[in-house]
Amino acid sequence: MIELFLMGTLCLNDNSEDMLEKHFRNVEKSQIYDPVFILRFSIHCLSMGYIEPLEFASLGLLAVAFVSISSPDNEMRKLGYEVLGRFKTALEKCQRRKGVMRLRLLLTYLQNGIEEPWQRIPSITAVFVAEASLLLLDPSHDHYSTISKLLMRSPGVNMKSVPLFHSFFWSSSVNFKTDRLWTLRLLYAGLKLEDDAQIYMRNSIIETLMSFYASSLSDNVSKELILQVVSDVISSRNTIEWLQKYALEQLSELSSQLYELFVGDIALMKENGPLVSSILQILTSTLKISQKRKIFQPHFTLSFEGLFHIYQAVDGYGNTGDSVAEYGLRTVLMSNPPVAIFHMDPEKLFKFVMSAISTALRLDCTCDRFTIFSEEEQSEDSLMSKLLRWLTASVILGRLSWKPKDLDSNHISERSNLKTLQSFFEHVEKRCMENNKSGFGCEEILATAIFYLHQRLGRNCSVVPSAVSALCLLLFSDDSHLAGSDFLLCHEHLLASLWTRIRCPAEANPAWRWSFYQPWKDLTADLTDSERMDEVHACQSLLVIIANVLGKNSLDFQVLSHQDLEKCGVFKWERSVLETE
Repeated sequence: MIELFLMGTLCLNDNSEDMLEKHFRNVEKSQIYDPVFILRFSIHCLSMGYIEPLEFASLGLLAVAFVSISSPDNEMRKLGYEVLGRFKTALEKCQRRKGVMRLRLLLTYLQNGIEEPWQRIPSITAVFVAEASLLLLDPSHDHYSTISKLLMRSPGVNMKSVPLFHSFFWSSSVNFKTDRLWTLRLLYAGLKLEDDAQIYMRNSIIETLMSFYASSLSDNVSKELILQVVSDVISSRNTIEWLQKYALEQLSELSSQLYELFVGDIALMKENGPLVSSILQILTSTLKISQKRKIFQPHFTLSFEGLFHIYQAVDGYGNTGDSVAEYGLRTVLMSNPPVAIFHMDPEKLFKFVMSAISTALRLDCTCDRFTIFSEEEQSEDSLMSKLLRWLTASVILGRLSWKPKDLDSNHISERSNLKTLQSFFEHVEKRCMENNKSGFGCEEILATAIFYLHQRLGRNCSVVPSAVSALCLLLFSDDSHLAGSDFLLCHEHLLASLWTRIRCPAEANPAWRWSFYQPWKDLTADLTDSERMDEVHACQSLLVIIANVLGKNSLDFQVLSHQDLEKCGVFKWERSVLETE
């Protein structure tokens, strides 16, 4: 907590933007004392009369005491309260001297807002009174008059708000820029725990900051501080849970503003490299929160065109490092698979898919990851696997949802009763005929990408039946312009026999939901070992056919030979199953 005090003394002595930036980069590197030692030292000095109250405050020891009563540690708060009690006693013995009356008012202002013994006060309140304890000793300070008036007019501090936020942030004084930066620094320094973040959210401070961020009045130092505050607000677990339940609409509005800034002003972003990752982090967090909401609640979503713009922006930033590339890909993959993927311009889709595959390959092969993720993220599958699942789901959902009316109750009921890939294929073909839909020219791009990712993953692929289903939809539909449609005409019975041995893809289940972290599991669809083996055989046979279709080889296809199956590990897997029985 002592770093807050160090910040306070810096703010008093230097208002320059350069020093501010340097301070925030180096504050964690500062050599600091144990606050418990300082508090005990303060108690001893005050009780023995070794130090005058005004000198005590000028050295920053009063600021340390204020900050300590915002600590989650009960013993530290008790020490802090004892320091404040002894300081108040010492102050009452002082003759009328310059600064004494203001410090008395400050103690009364804080004391009147405390309702319980040893109460933990919000960090932002602690930082404010700590700052005030220093600047009230200097009548020439720019903020001396404003804070003095607050102490004289207010009966006590409101623990549920940020003191003087609007007065300083929207200051009309000649020092308006200094006023704004001062309150932004307070916001940043005062954001330590989840309840601090909720104070910001409940007082609509985040919306205020972002509205200003997007305005022409905002300068680069303000922009960086604003994004640091916003990023910290939504990063804590408790805050995320609270936002998920009560304030996703606010966060969605904030993220929409950030998205517009991110894709709309690449030149500005290039000048502020660290802001790029911060914006992508916020977008990813918002999508993650939205993903956890119930289906009937409002959600934050990005269209496929919007996701393409994110790819363009990330690509436009050039050599900004793998961190930006990874956050960009994670933002895309945190979004729900777009059902409008078939409507995408083929050239744009090709660029998008190639960039996503290249990024996933590069990052999955990098051992020295740039960041540390939570336990939930550490157990997830690779980015290549996520990308495969995302593209696969986009194809399946895209073919199921040609029009909004396809989501009516009859359609959902039909989907619930589909058991095999054959019945699923017939259902899709029926819907396409009813809606007079044909191919869009993206089939080969998507099929090649899905097949390539599947081959790269090999036995680590977690969604083989779904990937095979997506490939069949792309290559063997009546409306496909690829060689697979010709093969369907000549070998319809062969394909049908293989499709009946494969389950209907999980993505066709109306209960299916996209998850960034791991594949959705249908707990009601357990297969016997024999059925699983049969499904694997059918999938591998189809993959051989698909490889030839994509390679534009002869259409005289064969199902897998004994050697082919042995190479792909199916028989080895069968033997391991039998040995365990």
